[in-house]
Amino acid sequence: MASHRRPDLAVDQITACGEVGAVGPVVAVRDSKDLDGPKLLLSAAAWKGLLVRAGR
Repeated sequence: MASHRRPDLAVDQITACGEVGAVGPVVAVRDSKDLDGPKLLLSAAAWKGLLVRAGR
């Protein structure tokens, strides 16, 4: 099970955000408003590629 983290802006400043956590070599992403809903699991390389494309 991943220990997910929210971005600092998620506290009350935006209405939709995701949470990210690591499970071994896998990065797990979930909707902060639907904790029991579906999760997106990415390899570390895929996560890095997503961040690069997002400009982070």
